[in-house]
Amino acid sequence: MPRYPTTAQTRLNEDELAILVARSRDGDEQAWANLWLALAPMVDTVARRWRVTGRLSQCPDQRRDIVLRVMGELRRDGFRLLAKLGERLARGDGSFRGWLWAFARNSAIDHVQEHPEYLGAREGEARRWANHVPLPEALEDERPPLSRQIEVRRILARSREVLDPAQLDALDRWLQGDAFAEIAVALQRGGGAEAAARLVRSAVERLRSRFAAGSQ
Repeated sequence: MPRYPTTAQTRLNEDELAILVARSRDGDEQAWANLWLALAPMVDTVARRWRVTGRLSQCPDQRRDIVLRVMGELRRDGFRLLAKLGERLARGDGSFRGWLWAFARNSAIDHVQEHPEYLGAREGEARRWANHVPLPEALEDERPPLSRQIEVRRILARSREVLDPAQLDALDRWLQGDAFAEIAVALQRGGGAEAAARLVRSAVERLRSRFAAGSQ
């Protein structure tokens, strides 16, 4: 049986990491699992940085999603990016850490920008996020009056560059009268009615921020 470098130690040296990279690329799932354990703390350190991920840095689930994203990218296309990591390790000069840090940072930023509650940032300003208030129990009955719906639909028609597809679809269904539970099923959103409600609210917050007086 092959022997694997232990991940119990704080850090694996570059030779040990190189072994795990090579065996992972050869299809050794145990080596990949050990490599994951070795690299995940480095990626999590990036995800914990407020300047990189903002308020998501305080959320363990979001940091875990960033780790999953990075490791998934390393494995994609037959470990194409993992091969680049292997090349850095082969140099033996520690440059793999800088490469991994930059790659994880870019992936984390992409994760932030794709988050449904992220509103973007104007030049010279801090990142802006949708702020949610506690949701009422009777969510399905919460609808704007007809005149307000017409106004929202006009804004919605101009909002494809503001809302992501899931937000756009959820808001449109809600305005048509779908209950949040129905929206969750239609969009295959985990978390049920409450998750769908938060998706709609994040869309409304984005529209409010984008089309508020003076922000157009």
